[in-house]
Amino acid sequence: MNAKVSIIIPIYNVEKYIAQCTHSLFKQTYQNIEFIFVNDASPDNSVSILEEIIEEYSDRKEQIILIRNEKNEGSSLARKIGLEKSTGDYIIGTDSDDWLEADMIEKLVEKAVSEELDIVWCDYFENNKYIKACPQTMNKVDILKGLLGSNLAAYLWNKLVKREIYHNKIYFPKAMQNEDVVIFIQILFNAGKIGFLNKAFYHYRTNMNSITQDKASLARRSKDYYENYSWIVKFLENKFGEDLEFLEPHLSCKVNHVKMKIMEAKETRDIKKLYELYPKSLNRLFIKYKSFTAYIQAILLFFAIKNILFPYKFVDLLRGK
Repeated sequence: MNAKVSIIIPIYNVEKYIAQCTHSLFKQTYQNIEFIFVNDASPDNSVSILEEIIEEYSDRKEQIILIRNEKNEGSSLARKIGLEKSTGDYIIGTDSDDWLEADMIEKLVEKAVSEELDIVWCDYFENNKYIKACPQTMNKVDILKGLLGSNLAAYLWNKLVKREIYHNKIYFPKAMQNEDVVIFIQILFNAGKIGFLNKAFYHYRTNMNSITQDKASLARRSKDYYENYSWIVKFLENKFGEDLEFLEPHLSCKVNHVKMKIMEAKETRDIKKLYELYPKSLNRLFIKYKSFTAYIQAILLFFAIKNILFPYKFVDLLRGK
């Protein structure tokens, strides 16, 4: 078992966490690894810390590639840049504020090689809580429903992917909300055999301080959600035809959530967009939601499709906009 693995690690504003991430990477029990760090124009000391740690691992130095972006491209395009430089037989991503168990790569490669798998998927920890991330099915449509219904996560860091799966052109979005879903749906339908390891090897850190909640950020996130799900719907229609009823109610639930986001931000609020993105979703506006807030947003969306916008203006007033 000597397959080469390329690990792609975008770096941006992670000076508090990159040391733990990097040590966990360099201490992997599996040896044939190519570490591709992509400095996405990080304004802090993340790269300086990384370079200091590299000096501690002389045995890993020849395996390390450090790419420096002149401007911030976002994590999705940073991954694309890293992929283009990679030479591994298998590809996996890592967020630079997370960390890995020492035997993660070894166990994933062992599973992939022994069973000739295109994707190996494992569980993970989120803020030290064990998350059962692996699907209970091999059926790709059922997996897709899980991704759309938020029962499954499209994260790229708990999935080892055979390099050939990326050879069919993968679109990497610039928009930074749910970009993993855009990428992984393509990977899923390019793949043949998929396997699962029901063990957690990856430690995912939720860092809410990295997400600003100001008005400009809300508008940007809303726009990104809309852009990426517009692409996803077109991808699904191109693959399966315009009748996507077999994905319901999961697809409508997700699309309506995106429409709620578009209407939530004053700068992106546009009734036309409600009908441009999968208009059939509006027929399933009042379905089972997980929170009271979502029901309120659905009611606001109902008023919007009737061209009644004063409830949103009232919300704007409450927010001080």
